[in-house]
Amino acid sequence: MDPNTIEAAIYELFGTIDQMAPGSPASTKRALARAVAALPDDRPLRVVDLGCGTGASTLTLAEVLGDRLVGPILAVERHAPHLERLRERAEARGLAEAIETRVADMRALEIPAGGYDLVWAEGSLYALGFEAGLELGARLLGQGVLAATELVWVSEAPPAEARAFFASEYPEMRTRAEARACVERAGFSVVESFALPRADWAAFYALVRGRLAAVDRSRPAMAEVCAMVEAEIDTWERFGSSYAYEFFVARVS
Repeated sequence: MDPNTIEAAIYELFGTIDQMAPGSPASTKRALARAVAALPDDRPLRVVDLGCGTGASTLTLAEVLGDRLVGPILAVERHAPHLERLRERAEARGLAEAIETRVADMRALEIPAGGYDLVWAEGSLYALGFEAGLELGARLLGQGVLAATELVWVSEAPPAEARAFFASEYPEMRTRAEARACVERAGFSVVESFALPRADWAAFYALVRGRLAAVDRSRPAMAEVCAMVEAEIDTWERFGSSYAYEFFVARVS
């Protein structure tokens, strides 16, 4: 990958951050508990983690599910160095046998339909588009459960500056009710949905700030990415109460 591209700069900035989007082990465990409760008791689970990044949620899933797994969790990510970092982390925590990594793009994912009981997509479906991501999740599941986060408006009248920021960064951003309707149209029944707490955002942005202070901004691409991320943090600090990451746990209808 050309190091002077925007994509390369993004990967460099975020590649050593172990939490690559707002979230936390506590939020992952909350969603996982509801997902498991929505499946038949003691059912052995086949699990795929879509867009896993460096594996924050993957590692939590592996630790909690343990002997309920049928084979390793399939961790899918398009950027190979992220998976290298995940494998290092899994080895350090004694979870190497519980996780299988695969370099793949969700847009062209070659996985048999109906092969999984639990599809996890924490902070990743935006890259595919929420509706397309839901369709992918439905295709991969038999009679199972999808757990996915989506950025949503929670205010009926979001501030104009926040709307302007996301008009360029995530133009398909919906209200919470509209996102829930998308989940239901895709063939799911929502078991639970909840907004990630503000502490999850604060912890993530603290990690990001550390990287912003460490990277070399002499390259134009990196300078541009850093400016974009700083604008994102500033938007959250001023207007974060108007939007949220909503965690949807939904069972195939």
